[in-house]
Amino acid sequence: HYFIQSNLRMKSLVFGGLAALLLLLLLSALHSPPPDLKSLVSGKSVLLCGPCTGVGEQMALELARQGARLLLVARSDKRYETLFRLRDKFQVEDAAISQVEKLMVARTESKLEYIKEAALEAGSPQVEIINAFDFSNVSKSVSIVEKAVELFGGLDFLVLNHAEIPRGPILRAKHHQTPDFIDHLFKVNVYSHIELALRALPHLEQSQGRIFITSSLLGEVGHAKFPLFSASKHALSGFFYSLQRDLALRDSPVRLTVGKFGEIQNEELQKMFGASDWLTGGADQCAAGMLRSLAEKRDTFTYPTIQPRLAKLLDFLGLS
Repeated sequence: HYFIQSNLRMKSLVFGGLAALLLLLLLSALHSPPPDLKSLVSGKSVLLCGPCTGVGEQMALELARQGARLLLVARSDKRYETLFRLRDKFQVEDAAISQVEKLMVARTESKLEYIKEAALEAGSPQVEIINAFDFSNVSKSVSIVEKAVELFGGLDFLVLNHAEIPRGPILRAKHHQTPDFIDHLFKVNVYSHIELALRALPHLEQSQGRIFITSSLLGEVGHAKFPLFSASKHALSGFFYSLQRDLALRDSPVRLTVGKFGEIQNEELQKMFGASDWLTGGADQCAAGMLRSLAEKRDTFTYPTIQPRLAKLLDFLGLS
C-alpha cells in the first residue's frame, strides 16, 4: 500500500508540475510583444532546404510574406525506401525503376514551381529553386551554400528542414536493417545538416545570421515504428545543441534554434502517427512560430507546445 500511495503521489506531483509549466508558458506568450518580423527578414537572403510539403512549404510562404529572398532546395519526391524495396525486395528491373524515379522528380519539380510562384505572389522579391538535390552526397552540400552566396551576395538565414522518414518497425522491415539503407538515412538526416551548417557558418558570421534546424520529439523519446528516424533525430539534436554551446563560447554572432516538433497537421504525418486532433498543430502556425523563434533568438522552439512534453511525461511514467 505504501508503494502504491508513493507512486500515486509522484504521478500527482508530475502532473501538477506539468500543469504549472503549461500555465507559465501561456502567461509568457500572452505578455510577450510580437517581434517585428518584417524589419528582421525583409530583403534578407534565406537558404531553405526541404520546402515542398507541410512546415517547409509554409515556412517558404511565411518568409516570402515578410519580403525575404529565397533559395529553395528540394529533395526529389523519390523515396529512397520505395526504390530500395522495388530493387531489392521485389527485384524490379533497373529500367523500370529509372522510370519511377523520373516521375517522382517531375512531380517534385511541379510542386516546387508552384511554391515559387506562390512565394513571389506573397511578396518575395526573388525566389530561386534547385530540384532533386541528392542530400546523401554530403560533400556536394557546399555547392548549395556557394550558390546562395553567388545569387544573393551573402547569406542571412539557413533553414534545414529536409529529412527521410522510413516507416515501420525495423524488425519487420529487412531492408531497413542493411548497412546501405542506414548509411543513406544518416547521410540525409544528419551528415548533410552538419555539413551545410558548417559550410554556411563563415557567411552567417559575416551577416550575424541565424540557423534553424528541424528536429523532432522523436529526438528525445523512442517510437517502435520509427527507430531509425528517431536515432537520426537524437543525433541531430545532440550535435546542434552542442554547436549552440560552441558558438556561445566563441562569442559568435550566429544564433541557432532547434525545432522540437511533435505531430503537425499534415495528411502524410497524420497517417503515420495518428494522434488526436487536439494534440496536433497546424503547419502554418508552426512556420510562423519558427520565424518568431529566430527573431527572438531562442535556443529551442517546441511545437505543438504540449505534445513533446506530454510524450516525455508518458515515457517517464512508462505509459508510452
